[in-house]
Amino acid sequence: MWKKLPEIYADYLLKDKEEVLKASYEKSKDKSNFNPYNVLILPNLGDFHNNSPFTNQSHKYIKELKGMYSENIEKVLEKVKTSFLKAHKKFLSITKNTSSTCFFCHERQAKNFVDATSFTPLFASPDTVRNFIWDPIPICKECEFLLYFTSVGFYKSNGKYLFVYIPDDLLETYRLNQILSTQEEIEQEKLGRAWSVIKHVLELEKQKSSWILENIYFVEIEKVGDATANIYSFHISPNLAEAISQLIDKYPKNLQHIFSDFLFYIYTGKSLYEFLFLLLSGFIKKKSYKNLKVETIESRIVQAGKNLKYLSDDLLFFINFQEVLNMNEQKDYTNWAFRAGKELKALYKKDPSTRKKLEPLTYRLLEAIRRKDKDYFIQNLIRAYLEVEKEIPYLFKEALNDKNFNMIAYAFLIGLNSEEERGKEDETNKGETSESA
Repeated sequence: MWKKLPEIYADYLLKDKEEVLKASYEKSKDKSNFNPYNVLILPNLGDFHNNSPFTNQSHKYIKELKGMYSENIEKVLEKVKTSFLKAHKKFLSITKNTSSTCFFCHERQAKNFVDATSFTPLFASPDTVRNFIWDPIPICKECEFLLYFTSVGFYKSNGKYLFVYIPDDLLETYRLNQILSTQEEIEQEKLGRAWSVIKHVLELEKQKSSWILENIYFVEIEKVGDATANIYSFHISPNLAEAISQLIDKYPKNLQHIFSDFLFYIYTGKSLYEFLFLLLSGFIKKKSYKNLKVETIESRIVQAGKNLKYLSDDLLFFINFQEVLNMNEQKDYTNWAFRAGKELKALYKKDPSTRKKLEPLTYRLLEAIRRKDKDYFIQNLIRAYLEVEKEIPYLFKEALNDKNFNMIAYAFLIGLNSEEERGKEDETNKGETSESA
């Protein structure tokens, strides 16, 4: 098997590449320098195995293909395959004296140490290169060659590579990576594609989603340059898996255009209350963001809030999702606080003298939330209820609890700025955004 592996790999890399080779040659301006090896082999291996026997342009078996092309495509492919096999022989000849056992298989004697040619991104990443310099990893030639298959598993788009891994389930790992390679391009490519995998899992076995999701690992490699790469890895925690399983279908449809930003927040562990604050700030302080430049994740979320026509209980999704992550069981407070905010708004709207005070109240409550100032929040609530000659609901004492403050404060503010009644058409198109930016 080991003897046949190089030929099998070459056949895989060259499979169904006739049209690719022909199109590349036709587009080539300097046909004398056209090299079919660089068209068919280098794109697959270059970023992962830079300066290796398979990619170094100074080697004779690569240079000798320069200017080679023929209408007999099969003949050209055979020449490229021959060069690849010569590269493998060169690869086998590069060894170091070591008495160590291979770190990967724990069976064969090591013949080399893992280096930049074995897996370039590890040595191009500032976070990992020092480890390999001070603690080199011994590797046998068989395992070292297997590393050359790495690039095949990653999905490439816009200089980034993504791989999904499920421990102890090779077939499912293959299946989910196939999903990555067939999905359409969407914004925030890594997170959007990761969601495609998650959605697929949920659709297949939603009842088992918590167990499946918490065992999925994502690895992304962002190629910055020949000598620099960023490597990111993350997996979905049990709490996040539970939140996705329970609530993801309730994500607000009118905010689909910032769905990938939502994913960024949950995958990187950022609080959804920060997400919600940006959204509410955009809605409440529209005039302040008149000249907003949409260049960052934060500005996109603010812009989305700015474009909302009105607020609805759909936004409670973000609170409920975060509280599942927080493992907070007091979920009833969310709906109660939303209703309390909605009822107070109705009372303010009844009297022209209090109606004009609603906007300043909203600003003060938003500022209290920003500062995480529970006392200032409660003081403003007390004054607000005194304005309409009502007692402040007893349950607001729970807002003084650090655990519940964000949940109650945000839900109340959403209710305070929600619509009291809307027509049938608006109900059908609940939460629709305006077209103006």
